[in-house]
Amino acid sequence: MPNRIIKESICTSENLNLLPMETIAFWMFLLTATDDFGRALAKPEIIKGRCFPLRPEITAEIIEVRLRELQAEKLLNLYEVEGRRYFQISNWERHNRLRAKAPRYPGMDTIGVNLLAHDNTCQHLLSDARLYGIGIGIGIEERDSKESLSVSAKKPRKPTAKKSVDPVKAAERQLFLHWFCYAFRESQGDRYRVEGAKDGNILKALLSRVPVKELVAKACGMFTDVNFPKSKRPSLGMLSVKLNDYPVQVNGRLDDFRQRGLLPPDGVKLEDWTPWKESEIETAPV
Repeated sequence: MPNRIIKESICTSENLNLLPMETIAFWMFLLTATDDFGRALAKPEIIKGRCFPLRPEITAEIIEVRLRELQAEKLLNLYEVEGRRYFQISNWERHNRLRAKAPRYPGMDTIGVNLLAHDNTCQHLLSDARLYGIGIGIGIEERDSKESLSVSAKKPRKPTAKKSVDPVKAAERQLFLHWFCYAFRESQGDRYRVEGAKDGNILKALLSRVPVKELVAKACGMFTDVNFPKSKRPSLGMLSVKLNDYPVQVNGRLDDFRQRGLLPPDGVKLEDWTPWKESEIETAPV
């Protein structure tokens, strides 16, 4: 891929500067992965290998969240052609000289293109996912590990065995999701709409990094963060993005969190504290 020149206009871009610095840095790295028309495959594993080969902490789940953030701010577009997902940097032609005669990847004007809305951008990765209980156990059919870089007909794949769900981890995900929906309602005055398999995938990644009780503490910090971006709403995706911004020790704020109704009374375990109801978990339409 050719080298790119970052223009000084990024300093005054309103859309770009609404995002956390981590996402802005991600966007800059992403520019190096595109063809001469600002397009590339939007598969997190491929982006990971091209842009972040030396950063083990940048996971496929984090890349998926960053892509959705950039799409929400209209800094890129996500679309599918023949079952493969691509991204195109917005307004590419305004800021870059088109030197190649033909693009390496299909564009949004391709016949049969499927433009992906912000609400379902990761559904193509989770098409075979199933909700477990209240919606968090996930079985995903893995795609071919070797992705062709050229546009070709989709090859049939052999069915793969689905991984069994660990009941202990599934119970932790259910517990945290019940609490998160309840805490969202208490702090935001509205219901949190669970985006099915997408939120399930994010939560699964979160709990693989942080134990459930520590994750509750970090989420409490997010719900009460006076510096939280006004243009955003607390969500599992934002918790993943800002995970390192909030401490796991909340001893100095326990009473504050309890008074706000986010934590159970002293001496009551989270798993034994159930002020929520099953009906409070609302699944967003796909």
